[in-house]
Amino acid sequence: MTSQPEQLVVEGGIALACPTCAGSTFTRNGVTLITSRMANTGLNKRAEAAVCSRCGNIQFFVAGALRPAPAAPG
Repeated sequence: MTSQPEQLVVEGGIALACPTCAGSTFTRNGVTLITSRMANTGLNKRAEAAVCSRCGNIQFFVAGALRPAPAAPG
């Protein structure tokens, strides 16, 4: 995971955009979703959080669903 803002795409190549401010750059962070009453059982799920670098809105995705956007042809 990176902590540098970058443009991201989701599965299928769809560009990620912030639903709050229409921002297009995000930082990615790995998160653990506590899915049981016993946090240390190993039954918890991993996810990725995309944090908008403009307004800070957080969107959650299944681990592995986010990819860096391909470089623009130039």
